[in-house]
Amino acid sequence: MFFITAAIYAFGTIFYDLFGSGQLQPWAMSSDAPPDIVDDAEITTVDEEKEQKSADIAEDSVESTRL
Repeated sequence: MFFITAAIYAFGTIFYDLFGSGQLQPWAMSSDAPPDIVDDAEITTVDEEKEQKSADIAEDSVESTRL
């Protein structure tokens, strides 16, 4: 019984990892929410944050080599 339950949880985890998304969907936004909470400009994905950090690090290393 334990192995069946473990397999079900493992399948759910793998399925979510492959097809899940952490982006806020339009249907989840409340129309009566304050506008500063539902601001699309502030919503970023983890990949966008990683790319920005990588770009910042690369820019810093280029600047330090110029000195």
